[in-house]
Amino acid sequence: MAVPAVELSAQTAIRDSVELDPIVVTASHSPKTLKDAPVVTRLITLHDIKIADATNIQDMLIQEIPGLEFGFAMAQETSLNMSGFGGNSILFLVDGERMAGETMDNVDYNRMNLDNVGRIEIVKGSSSALYGSNAVGGVVNIISRENIEPWTANASTRFNSFGNEWRNSANFSFNNTKWNSQTSFQHTDVDPIDLPKAHSSEEIAM
Repeated sequence: MAVPAVELSAQTAIRDSVELDPIVVTASHSPKTLKDAPVVTRLITLHDIKIADATNIQDMLIQEIPGLEFGFAMAQETSLNMSGFGGNSILFLVDGERMAGETMDNVDYNRMNLDNVGRIEIVKGSSSALYGSNAVGGVVNIISRENIEPWTANASTRFNSFGNEWRNSANFSFNNTKWNSQTSFQHTDVDPIDLPKAHSSEEIAM
């Protein structure tokens, strides 16, 4: 009976030595364990991304972050609201660099394919001391996925009955120790929305 106890303790020691606390960088501009980060940080891991029913950053954040929602502003541009703060107060980063291409204080949240993402770090609350006035409401840092396999290829397609939306994507990557490259394509096709025809004043009078 002593042998199973020894095996169990050995397995526990091995498990404890492997399960390390995740490292985050967004809250302090330097690597810190998640539990030692000076500001509460929400970490979306690669495992979370793989099991989620999402194909872009917008869908992923809606599923994982309470109090975050997307709507439509003027000209039907997508707008962000996170705990009362709009897109002009939430800073989006890619590997620590500010994401370009803002329109009406919001970036195109659909353009980033999750095939390229390794993890996402979200810091809620004021981070303006580190990142400037655009981070009053928080920071979302999208960290690219590192290629480990010599090469990978992936293709997927998804259909949404709302608007008859088709979303097709393909991804190819290779790694030969000296060179590391990842290329992805994504195409979204949505049927236009037909608004009812407006009646003229003559038709209304009749």
